[in-house]
Amino acid sequence: MPIGSIVPLTISGSSTPAFRIAVQGVLGRLEQQRVHTAGDERRGLELVRRADLVEGDVSRDADRARRRPHRADDEARPGDLAREAPRGESDLVRTLGETVLGEHVRRAAERVGGYDIGAGVEVGGVDRPDHVGAGEVQVLVAPLVAGATEVLGPEARGLDHGAHGAVEHEHALYGRLPEFGHRVIVAHMVTGALSLDGVRVIDLSRVLAGPFCGMLLADMGADVIKVEDTGSGDESRTWPPHKDGESAAYLVINRNKRDLTLDLKSPDGADVLRTLVKRADVLIENFRTGTMEGFGLGYDALAAINPGLIYCSISAFGRTGPRKDGAGYEALMQAFSGIMSITGEPDGPPVRAGVSFLDLTTGIFSAFGIVNALFYRATTGLGQRVDGSLLETAVTLLNYHAEGYLLTGAVPKALGSSHPSLSPYRNFRCRDGQWVFIAGANDRFWQRLVAVLDLGALRDERFASNLGRVRHRAELEAVVADAIAKYDREPLLKLLEEAGVPATPVNTVDQVMNDPQTAARQMIERVLHPRLGEIPVIGTPVKYSRMRPGVRTPAPLQSEHTDQVLAELGYSADEIGALRAKKVIR
Repeated sequence: MPIGSIVPLTISGSSTPAFRIAVQGVLGRLEQQRVHTAGDERRGLELVRRADLVEGDVSRDADRARRRPHRADDEARPGDLAREAPRGESDLVRTLGETVLGEHVRRAAERVGGYDIGAGVEVGGVDRPDHVGAGEVQVLVAPLVAGATEVLGPEARGLDHGAHGAVEHEHALYGRLPEFGHRVIVAHMVTGALSLDGVRVIDLSRVLAGPFCGMLLADMGADVIKVEDTGSGDESRTWPPHKDGESAAYLVINRNKRDLTLDLKSPDGADVLRTLVKRADVLIENFRTGTMEGFGLGYDALAAINPGLIYCSISAFGRTGPRKDGAGYEALMQAFSGIMSITGEPDGPPVRAGVSFLDLTTGIFSAFGIVNALFYRATTGLGQRVDGSLLETAVTLLNYHAEGYLLTGAVPKALGSSHPSLSPYRNFRCRDGQWVFIAGANDRFWQRLVAVLDLGALRDERFASNLGRVRHRAELEAVVADAIAKYDREPLLKLLEEAGVPATPVNTVDQVMNDPQTAARQMIERVLHPRLGEIPVIGTPVKYSRMRPGVRTPAPLQSEHTDQVLAELGYSADEIGALRAKKVIR
C-alpha cells in the first residue's frame, strides 16, 4: 500500500469503516513536529525490523549520533504482549507487514471520534486483519504511540523495565475510551523520545557548574552545542587524572554534547554566535559579570535577536549586588559561605568538603531554572534571563543551619561527622581500623543500639530522649565509641543489621563503584570514545518509567563538530575555510 493511501480502522459489527485516517496528513504533521536531528537534515525514513516492534529498546532513532545494538535483555519475552483475556478470549498481537516507519514517526496521535487513538502506518502488504480483544477491533495499521508507549492493564506488569521497574496499573486508554469495553494491547516501540528532544542549547560555560548544567539537559535529549575558545579550550581538559591524554573531569560532564570552537573576541566569531542564537532555545554562560556584554553578547543584545531565548548566567555571587564582580571557585565559596567553618573536627581547622557540591548543585539549580523558563515560554512565548550563583546555592544548602541562626542566634560549629540535632549519628572506628557510620536517629533505634551493644551505662533518663542525648553528646558518644572499638567491622555490621540499627560501612570510592546496587541502578554506563575506545561513564541519577535518558555519545574532542554546526547554520565550505584561516574557528 503506498504512503498517502487511506487506512481504515474497522470496528467489528459494522459493515463500513467507522474511521478513516489520511496517512499523508499524519506524515505531514509528523514532519512539522519532528525532533531536530543532529544536523537538522531531512534524512530518509528509517526502517525498523519486525522484532523491534515489541517490548525492547529500538535503537534510539536516527537523531541519535551513536546507536547501540539491541541487547539480549531488551528483547521481548514470549507472552509479554499477548496474554489470556479476562473472559478467556485470546488476544493476538502481531507485527503488520514487513516494515514500519522508524525515524519521524514518533509523535503521531490522531483525535478520532473525540478520543486519542494511536495512529499508525502500514508499509508493505497486510495478509489479514489482527484481532485485538473481545471487542474484535480490527486494526489494519501498525500502531504508533505518541511520545511514550503504552501497554495497558496486566500486560504492563509483565514487561521487563530493567532498573526502572514495572509500570503498575497503567489504564490510560481505558479512561480515554470509557464507552467501549474493548480490551486493548498496543504492540509498541520504545523510541527513545526524551523530554528535551528538539531543544537546542548553546553551552559557553567552562569547568564544572555550567558544563554540568548543560550535561543534565543533554542527558534529557537537548542538542547541546559546547562552544570552546580556539586556544586550550575548557580548563577541565587539563585536570588530572587523565587516561591517554583525556581528562576524567571533562569526559564525565560533557557527554552527549557537540563541540564548536569560536573566538568570541573577534567580530566574526561574535557574528557566528549571533547566527547560532537565532536558532537556539537556551544559552548557558559563566563568564565574570560584564564579559559577555563586552563581547556585545549580553542578554539584552541576544534577546533582541531571539526574544524566546533562555539566557542562563552562572557566577560566584550573582549578577547584582556589591559583590557581583567578584570571582569565585568552589573552595573559595565554601569558605566565604561559612560551610567550611562547620566542616571538619571540633577544634580543628576548617576543611573543604571532598566533593565540589556547590558547583554541581548550582548546575542542578540552573538546569531546574532553565526548564522552568522553558515552561514559562511555552505559555507566554517569552524567554528570560536565569541567574544562578554559588553563593545562593550555598545559602540554600545551609538550610536548617542558617534557619537555626536566624531564629535563635545560635552559630553552628564543626562537629566532624556528627549531626547538630541528633546523637549518636556519626562515624565510629572499629577494632580492625575500619569505620562505620551509625544512625541512632530516634528513640527506637537508640534503644535497639543500647540493647545489642549492652550499653548498660547509658540506660539513664538523661539519654532517654533525643534532646537529652544531644545535650550530653560527649559522654554518650565516648561510651558508644569504646563499645564499638571491641568489634571488627563486618561482624559488627551484621550484628547491627540483625538488631535493626541503621549502620553502614564508610566505603572508599572504589568500593561503591563496584557495589552491586550501583550496577543494578545502571549508574555506570559505557560509551565508545574515538580515542579511548569503550569507556565507563557515570550514568543519569533519576530513572523514569517512560523515558530512558542516558549516555548516548562521548564527550566531544575539541572542535569535533565545528564544520558540522556551521554547515547547519548555512555556512559554505569556502566560508568555513575563511573563518579557519582567520583563526575565528579551529
